[in-house]
Amino acid sequence: MDIVFKNGPWNPFFEGQSGQHETQLLFDGQSTVLSLVWEIKGNETIGVALEWLRVFVANKNPSTLFEKTGFDCLEIAKKESGEIHWFVLIKSTPSYAPLDQDKIDQEMDGAYFRIHGTEKKLLALAKTLDLGLTTIEDSSENEKSVFFGSPIIHKMLSHKLVHEKQKMETPQEFVSQTVVPHGEFLLGLDKQKQLIKEPFGLFRRTLIVEGETNDRLHAMHIMIESALLSSIPSIVFDDQDFFEGTHRPTTDATQLKKANINLEPIGFPLASFSVPSNVRISLSTIDIDAILELFRAGKTPAIQTVQSILSTNQATNLSQLIEAIQVQIPSGETTAYQLKKAVRIVMLIEKTYPGFFNGPNDIKELSKSWGSGFGRVGLLSLNELDERIKTILFHSLLREFIQYYKSIKENRPVKAMIFLPETSFLFPRHPKWRIQKIILDDLREASSVGVGSVISTEKPAEITPQLTGESQSQISIVNQDDIGVRIEHRKPYRVILRPPLSECTEQKNNNDRMPQIETISTTG
Repeated sequence: MDIVFKNGPWNPFFEGQSGQHETQLLFDGQSTVLSLVWEIKGNETIGVALEWLRVFVANKNPSTLFEKTGFDCLEIAKKESGEIHWFVLIKSTPSYAPLDQDKIDQEMDGAYFRIHGTEKKLLALAKTLDLGLTTIEDSSENEKSVFFGSPIIHKMLSHKLVHEKQKMETPQEFVSQTVVPHGEFLLGLDKQKQLIKEPFGLFRRTLIVEGETNDRLHAMHIMIESALLSSIPSIVFDDQDFFEGTHRPTTDATQLKKANINLEPIGFPLASFSVPSNVRISLSTIDIDAILELFRAGKTPAIQTVQSILSTNQATNLSQLIEAIQVQIPSGETTAYQLKKAVRIVMLIEKTYPGFFNGPNDIKELSKSWGSGFGRVGLLSLNELDERIKTILFHSLLREFIQYYKSIKENRPVKAMIFLPETSFLFPRHPKWRIQKIILDDLREASSVGVGSVISTEKPAEITPQLTGESQSQISIVNQDDIGVRIEHRKPYRVILRPPLSECTEQKNNNDRMPQIETISTTG
């Protein structure tokens, strides 16, 4: 049977085979590529998987665009004669039709409308980002030659559709129903009861504010789930076991069905880490001046000795630091008395926080994903810790995460997420401690290497304007599950949070607070 594809004429520019599938790429002469995978049974062709792609040429690296898209698209960088050519492709989403002209026409019509709707969004977004996009039809002959003359590009495009078709043929397993590709935040329902999805890259730095504490924590729970569904490892600084229920499926699956959420209840992979048994402070990463300030140590010769020893990496824990001080020879202002004073200060810190300063940590283990394609929750149990040691711990770990993810060459806008429930003490409106200012700078650097952060606090006016100003998005609790969403360069909107997939243990009494930094003193 001869099949005629609508909206042509379509001219083939690539034909190949991938496993048991015959593949084709066709071009309409107007920037649209039709990718085909023919299904063959015996000697008979019985159906076809098809997908439309619109091809654009970018005038610069389009990575910022990919962080903000809410639709499926591809970036292709091809180096030719020392020059990098950037191509951006949007897709219609694959579909399948048996070998019937009418049914294939229906799939072609659906693909046409889907891809042209996506194109409008793409061009509008590119304009706001000052990114120049030209259709391949209107690009230079050199750009056309690079795209249409590259077998690597052709094979990549055809193999992607083969992979999608194989998923269509495979019986739907639990995991394949649940895993969400491309880093999506499944927010909830709008007024029309439509599920609102956003690219997770838009929420890489997020504030959750207003409302009751339980409501803010619940919004964070939904965000953690979306990160895990997108295979983004999530590290939670859990103050009172708020989120330990994420490893158990919700028992109320009816709410998901009522909300037309096509996902099953699920318990996510979770690993608990206690402090200081499993997680500690690394002396090699902390800003020692900022740490000693928290202990009101002052600028004495004794403290200068401590700083000098740590700066030369002579000690990896406090016991080694004490030993290194004890072998110092008195000279100048650093008298025997000052050396003994330095030992007393370090011993007091060790006595106050025994075993806490014995890092470094295994960041790969803390932030690993799971074999099924899910991210894993790394739950740091901070129960019974005061705000000073929590501040130092976060400062140390954040720097270790930055070091680790700098070394990970992975082309994802979000490689890991850090969740900080109810941690306004880290970001006061008028920072009192140097370490609080350092943490703000480190959060910015973490974001640049793909480590995002989500912070919840009641009143945005009570935290430093630097944090609110640098946040890409903000979720404001209007009333329980009714939230307002503000995303950078977008109009705010309202949405009802979707029901959870896992058990919500954040709905508990959380009024117990540990002492603040300024109420704890090791002097005198």
